[in-house]
Amino acid sequence: MSTTGSIFRDMSRRVVFAVAGVILIACSAPATPPNVLLYVVDTLRADALEAYGNAGISTPAFSRLAREGTLFGAAYAASTWTRPSVASLLTGLDPDVHGVETRRDHAPESLRLLSESFRERGYATACITTNPNIASFFGFDQGYDEFEELYARRRAGRVHALEDHAASDEVTRRAIAWIDSAPRPFFLFVLSADPHWPYEPPARFDRYGGSYTGRVNGRHDARRRLDLDEADRQRIRSLYHAEVTFTDDSLGRLLDHLDERDLANSTVVVVTSDHGEEFWEHGQNGHGKELFEETLRVPLLVRYPAGVEAGAVVATPVRAVDLAPTLFTLTGSAVPEGIDGVSLFETRPGGAVQEVYASLQLDRARHKAWVEHPWKLVWSPGLRKARLFHLERDPGERHDLAAEQPQRVAEMKARLHQRATRNAARRGESGRAAREAAGPVPDEVRGALEALGYLDPAAEPERAPEE
Repeated sequence: MSTTGSIFRDMSRRVVFAVAGVILIACSAPATPPNVLLYVVDTLRADALEAYGNAGISTPAFSRLAREGTLFGAAYAASTWTRPSVASLLTGLDPDVHGVETRRDHAPESLRLLSESFRERGYATACITTNPNIASFFGFDQGYDEFEELYARRRAGRVHALEDHAASDEVTRRAIAWIDSAPRPFFLFVLSADPHWPYEPPARFDRYGGSYTGRVNGRHDARRRLDLDEADRQRIRSLYHAEVTFTDDSLGRLLDHLDERDLANSTVVVVTSDHGEEFWEHGQNGHGKELFEETLRVPLLVRYPAGVEAGAVVATPVRAVDLAPTLFTLTGSAVPEGIDGVSLFETRPGGAVQEVYASLQLDRARHKAWVEHPWKLVWSPGLRKARLFHLERDPGERHDLAAEQPQRVAEMKARLHQRATRNAARRGESGRAAREAAGPVPDEVRGALEALGYLDPAAEPERAPEE
């Protein structure tokens, strides 16, 4: 798997180093509002795609979007697990502003989701979700005419891993059926759970080699073993790549359908992810544990022939919170006040590098990240520990430079704390409501979350964050 730091090394396409209005073709409001398809692939690393420099995997649908739209090569998730990250995508707010951060938290009614804004503008709205973290139980059904939850039980009792969610081909089938029946314009949010663990791709996509050595008792407990040898780890990575290829095939059929229905030119298509996945780069696997690049960097592709330049690559760092204002801009709507993000196509004076803020509050993990490219600071409040990395010289984040650069650490930490303090002051009612809305998780939702690895019965209860 290639590193995120080498994404642009072999690219021959034109690279735009500053996010600028030059790549926004149509700045005025469109006469007829376009449709919006927001397709989020759960747990997709940016460097798992051919369009992002991974020559070892074939992902033609993602590559097609890169050719026909704009590719953002340094897109950052707001967090490294699904619920807070998706909440930021749908609100344009940092996690410690919207308050949906821990396993207990629900999206309160006071939060304004994209779906609510689009429905008020006359859009037909639908969500197809395959991850129970983005469920009606957790408040994510606000503003939708239809809300399809594709992890429903087939029988009474506990949800098992093999039936926790629908696969990406079923997601495409449901999306096509809804698009064909929906009024225009429409807003469709899709959350596909492939390539989330457990990695169980259809056999025809399992072509990246490797096999378990025999010390691993099946796919479901393989990832939790700490003593896996490199052959086992390679097999797990190959299954992940197979899931990515499977998802690409499903996405391709959805794009083809937009062509067949003559909707490609009138639809804003955004494809991104909520977070990436670790494969033992820093001694762990999975996600929701740290804020390293392998879980924080995600793909982001935007296609809209009437409004977005085709074939451009933007190298300037951008953030998940920038998506909501971008969709408002592309559909001719004013960006609401109080959003943390800015449009991806807004000119930045002097081409200034955008600062990135991310946070994680999950079980024992308490981390905040601040990126001023090429420098990245990770602050762990509970440990009173700062780590500093130079992403250009050290894209794999192997060398902590905090001890060598105390002045830079102090300056970046001060700016990070300034942002966190501002967010705490803005959190107000939504943060409190997110906590107060939490209640006992229904058995069928709890089972699905456990199957996906989001609930660990042995994990210690979540504590109040340490500052």
